[in-house]
Amino acid sequence: MRKGFISVVTLVILTIAFSVSSLALLPANKIFANNTLLVNLFRREDIALQALMIGERWLRSSISDGVVPPPPDDEKEPPPNYSPMYDVPDDKLAPLLEKNVGAKVTARVIDMYYSSASQTIDEAEAPLIKPDRFTVSDDLSGLSRYGARYYLIDVAVSIGDAPYSKVSLQREISVVKDGGGNIYLIRGNTRKGFI
Repeated sequence: MRKGFISVVTLVILTIAFSVSSLALLPANKIFANNTLLVNLFRREDIALQALMIGERWLRSSISDGVVPPPPDDEKEPPPNYSPMYDVPDDKLAPLLEKNVGAKVTARVIDMYYSSASQTIDEAEAPLIKPDRFTVSDDLSGLSRYGARYYLIDVAVSIGDAPYSKVSLQREISVVKDGGGNIYLIRGNTRKGFI
């Protein structure tokens, strides 16, 4: 009888100890899950920011190379762009993808002076903005002429297929070209979205 009583008491104590340890680990598991979610969120956002910078660099070189329409040089009104979307080449994004295995990155540049909207332009909420020409008066050098054209860099990054695993960043870029042909990028608003 005594052996049975000791066995039952031992079993009850072990059950209570197991239950208490499970309850103690429950908050730790919840904290770990939340921290993992935050780490992945920061990782996606970091990758998106790097892809945005790669997109800006590619935009500058593409304007210089004539791939993307430049700001206007003269007084003539340039025609709207009939193919306003330019994907950043995969070879430009390759170093970023090599360091972030499992990440899917898309980056594109949208010329905001387009002839007609498409589904992608509507989803990116890219406004229609005509190129500008303006003159600046300087006491030392006189009048300086500039042309400006507006672009939107649209980046999306996902890691895995979990819900809300995609981050999108969009940055408005004003490209200004002076009379000497120098190109300047001016960063505008940046929008962030979680999909």
